[in-house]
Amino acid sequence: MTFVENVSRSKGPEDGGDHIGAELEINFDWALLLFFDTMIWPLLVISVFLLTVVQILRKVLRPKIVEYYTQDFDVRGNLPSCSVCGVCDEECGDGVGLVDSRCAFCQFTVHTRCRQQVNGRCTMGANWDFIVPPTCVTVRKVGSRRNKQLIVDTICRPSNVDNSSWKPLFVIVNPKSGGAQGFTTLQTFRKLLHPVQVINIQHIGVGTALRWINTYPEIECRIIIAGGDGTISLALDAISQLQRKLPVAVLPLGTGNDLSRTLGWGSGHEGSVDFFEICRDMRSAKTVKLDRWTVDIIHKRQLGVRAKNKRFSMVNYVSVGVDACVTYSMQSTRDSIRRIVSSRFLNKFLFFTFGTKDVLEHACANLDQEIELTVDGIVIPLPRIEGLTVLNIPFWGAGVRPWVDLFSPQAIDDRKFEVFAVRSSFHIAQMQMGVSQGISLAQGSTLKLRIFGATLPVQCDGEAWLQPPGVIHITHKDQALMLVHENVHCD
Repeated sequence: MTFVENVSRSKGPEDGGDHIGAELEINFDWALLLFFDTMIWPLLVISVFLLTVVQILRKVLRPKIVEYYTQDFDVRGNLPSCSVCGVCDEECGDGVGLVDSRCAFCQFTVHTRCRQQVNGRCTMGANWDFIVPPTCVTVRKVGSRRNKQLIVDTICRPSNVDNSSWKPLFVIVNPKSGGAQGFTTLQTFRKLLHPVQVINIQHIGVGTALRWINTYPEIECRIIIAGGDGTISLALDAISQLQRKLPVAVLPLGTGNDLSRTLGWGSGHEGSVDFFEICRDMRSAKTVKLDRWTVDIIHKRQLGVRAKNKRFSMVNYVSVGVDACVTYSMQSTRDSIRRIVSSRFLNKFLFFTFGTKDVLEHACANLDQEIELTVDGIVIPLPRIEGLTVLNIPFWGAGVRPWVDLFSPQAIDDRKFEVFAVRSSFHIAQMQMGVSQGISLAQGSTLKLRIFGATLPVQCDGEAWLQPPGVIHITHKDQALMLVHENVHCD
């Protein structure tokens, strides 16, 4: 008798079908449990084995990064496409396996058979003034066992170059910025510069990597920060702790990139890094001063207990209300799915989604009744608003110019900030479309923002949190030395 016939027979009342059906159901449940109990451990072992294999393959197949050179700068194989031999002017690098070679610094490519005809030492190529020759530096490794990072131990000027023009470039990279773009940028710069010139802030602090600058004040250098607005703010904090100011440029990898827009380095970097274009722009860049501000968070005592006060540095802006609410919601969602997918497009999509949602919800309605604004000791009356922003640069919200010059002209080095407000999320959308402007409220050098009974969303340079009742103080901190694109006039 088949299983189907047995089940159908169990339904007949004439031979105790109900009892037999119950037994079959119980036996089936036990069989199912036994199957899972038997198979769970083999499946678990197989899963662990597959994950281990994947991790090993990732390490084996990951592109090798040249870390240190002594006398020979040659790298065998993996030549760029359409490489041409510098001796015979024929195509090279197209054979099977690791054939032919290139110089790790000047990118000179040559056939293996032509290698003996190359005379002289590497001149570091056209961008020699940005590169630290391996013969001029000794390095040491710092960091954890799994995340070692090379840093400068001792350094000297090259003897065969113009010392006045040699200003090595150091790149500070956040690999998590821009999805995979940050990691790609890190790899690219490590192939073109000495590894000590490329700092991965996920593995080592900027202050530790650049500590040698205090010991060798005669060495002038330039800095590029590759990341979003939050990365730039953190890196500038570390650079400000050094004994001398360094000129800093920006390679935008974030979502808003408002500081990069201000300095003329673009709204966002896409695709591969054009190292030669970056070096050309760095040579012609101008230096300007950029105000930096101290943000002190003083919490209100609740139930006899006061939370620990906090201090931040502000470069772009601090805001409370609707735009901070959207940023906080976006970050919470993004962090929960970062392991699956992360990209600049996803961030913009999340901003649009939560911004549209707030148009209907008005989560920060009547914000003017929850806060008190004091600028330079004067209490500023507030209209009916849902968002308030303290602005240090001309751009806000991924390219919007919200400030209306009702006071003195806006500048990034005047030791003053601007305060403006927005009425709603829909008002922000109108500003991004260019059909509306912010509500200019005040301009000053000290600010006190009192938050009453409600917990409000607050953000500082793109990093958002929920702020309980308390007081926010903003005062001038110092001025950073920034590099501006030659075609841009900073307001």
